[in-house]
Formats: sequence, C-alpha cells, structure tokens
Amino acid sequence: LASCRKPSSWDYLQSRGLTVDTLCSSRFADRILEDRRGNMIFPHSDREGFCGYEIKNRGFTGFASGGLKSVWHSHTKPTDKRLVFCEVAIDALSYFQLHDDGHTRYMSFGGSMNDYQRDTVIPQAILRMPPGSTIVSAFDNDKAGDAFCELVTPHITPDYVNYRHTPPPELDWNDVVQGDSV
Repeated sequence: LASCRKPSSWDYLQSRGLTVDTLCSSRFADRILEDRRGNMIFPHSDREGFCGYEIKNRGFTGFASGGLKSVWHSHTKPTDKRLVFCEVAIDALSYFQLHDDGHTRYMSFGGSMNDYQRDTVIPQAILRMPPGSTIVSAFDNDKAGDAFCELVTPHITPDYVNYRHTPPPELDWNDVVQGDSV
C-alpha cells in the first residue's frame, strides 16, 4: 500500500451514489485509498495487520495478487452495539449511508468467503462485540447472499441478536443507494 494515498477524487464512488459525507466519515478514515491508476483500494487486515486489498473502478473489480482475503472494516468505537457484515466494501458504505445509527461497525469479505474468514474472522469479530449487540447479515437478497448468511449465522451465539437485513430481491445495498430499489 506504499503507493496508495487518500483519494484525490471521489468521482467513481460518487457515481455509485455514495455521498461525500459517507466517504469522509471518521468511520472510514484511511479505509478507502486510491492507487496510482485511480482505482479505489479497500485494505483488508488480519491479526498481523495489512494482508491484502479489494480493488474497484469502473468496469473493474479485483483483489491484490498474492494478498490474503481477510476483512475490510470500518473503525470501531467502544460504544458500538451493532456489527454489519456485507459482501463488498461498497455495499458496507451504502448500508452505512442508508442505516447508520452512530453505533455500528462495518465489515466486508471482498465478494467471496474463504475458510479463514468463515472459521476465524467472523467468530473473532462477533466476540469483540459486547453481549446483547446486534449482528446484522446485510448480504444481497439472492442465492449468494443466502449462502453468506448461512456461513455467518452459526457463529452468532445467544449472547447476541441475530438479524438478517436484505435489500429488495436481486439487489444489493448499493443498488438501493443508486435508486434501483422498488
């Protein structure tokens, strides 16, 4: 990430319906970067720190070659009472824009989930939430979203509230932000 910087322009993300207020929220400081080609970079981290990154731009989606898919996440606050899991960072930003209450953490898996994410990242993220917190599976309202939900749900113990929140059928949260909902 040495060649990445704070985005010089939010044009791509704004074209996806995200507002400057969302993009500049302290929740996401240094969680959205830009590479020298103008691609948006969403860094993933694990216990050791930075381990890979999602890459997004018009007509292009990728993941860092040789990187480990772990989790892209927002900053946390001690007052957080809700954790929202999404498929990709843009959906997490969209969910924030639509539903943030000021006490919510956001995480995404980069479009697919591996064993490490399922068996290690999800349980650890949930356990870092105070008992009584709400764990939200905010995945797409399609078969892939259902499959993600089935991978998260077994890790939500009775100490937490399990909540599935979906956009309209066959849409994701960014579609809703862009006005594609019914």
